[in-house]
Amino acid sequence: MTSTAEKLAGLQVLIDFDEGLEFRTPFILNDLGYGQLNIGKLGSVTSLTLDYASRTTGISIRRGRDVLQDDYNAGSATVRILDPDGQFNPQNIDSPIFGYVTTNKKLRIAHLDTSSSNPYVTTSLFTGYISDYKYTFPTNQETSYVTITAYDAFKILNTAAITTVTGAAAGDTTSERITQILNEVDVPASMQLIEPSTVTCQADNGSSRSALTAIRFAEITENGAFYIDYAGDFRFRDRQTIYDSYDPSLAIVFTNDQALAAGYPYQNIKFAFDDKRLYNQGTITRAGGTAQTYSDAASIAEYFTKSYTQSNLLMQTDAEALLLAEGYIEARKDNDIRIDAITIDILGSDIWLDLLSIEYFTNLYIVNVTPQGSLIEKYLQTQGISHEITPSSWNLTFTTLEP
Repeated sequence: MTSTAEKLAGLQVLIDFDEGLEFRTPFILNDLGYGQLNIGKLGSVTSLTLDYASRTTGISIRRGRDVLQDDYNAGSATVRILDPDGQFNPQNIDSPIFGYVTTNKKLRIAHLDTSSSNPYVTTSLFTGYISDYKYTFPTNQETSYVTITAYDAFKILNTAAITTVTGAAAGDTTSERITQILNEVDVPASMQLIEPSTVTCQADNGSSRSALTAIRFAEITENGAFYIDYAGDFRFRDRQTIYDSYDPSLAIVFTNDQALAAGYPYQNIKFAFDDKRLYNQGTITRAGGTAQTYSDAASIAEYFTKSYTQSNLLMQTDAEALLLAEGYIEARKDNDIRIDAITIDILGSDIWLDLLSIEYFTNLYIVNVTPQGSLIEKYLQTQGISHEITPSSWNLTFTTLEP
């Protein structure tokens, strides 16, 4: 079994002090890994990227969908770094990063696969932008440290105000509109992973709003998914791709009873049985259109009316608005016990590397045998990923939702 020290040795806590949105490690001439242009970055003369993993004593990462609000939150990461020589003191002229310690520097937390024949194969866990540094100087002779908090690019989109969107016109698909908005705030094309869609939009109204708000109107219009992935890329999935992503035959199995079902063990599971995600009447109104309502009489009779409403959406026809209302309610009109999350202690097992590649929309089959011997089983998809890492523990939590 791999030792704890060896497992933690694979972590990278990289801070890229260069300018710009993109994160890649610097280009190093004649280096077998970072001498490759798709890995090493040709940056400015002052380009500087440092790995602080050896000084790191704690990492917390949270990414995912709010299961109640039904939208993706900004991902966040908190890293505690020992600072015995005052590197992160912005007034320390002897620091190797003097003049670089400012907000919005890029932070990437990744795992380096030391078992790979290519020593530069990494799995990113989080990529974002530093929001603040909090300094702690203990008085009892303990080593001083700095706590760094970073958020993914949702925060940047939320603070970028736009009015007109260049090129936006009636008949654009939702994916084209999202691309236009990202271009408007200068997101590099290399960071845009936008899947083509078919739902078409009205002309942009040119109102003053944040880029994130504008994108979310297109996302809801499509009934798609827009989020920042683990590598920091801006990713959009259309409704058909989301629908096609569900495949029980590809599900990764998690179980607390290996005799019943072979799969990965978990240490904790979170159940919920309530009506917080139950909707049986949906009203969708497009900008300039007539409210379109779809309801399920049987669900209303059983659970009373639970309404979902969206207005000023971008689709071009009322028929498309009604189709969105129908699809949303049909997916949420029934009530059942939920498995909201499972937690795996990957530091104490040999399965950890297999699980780090799980991302949003990964299919899962979760089996739970209760203490009384009854069975709860669900086919679900991953919609959130959290890491809590210390030198002695690594808890990985998957937030899950019905497909």
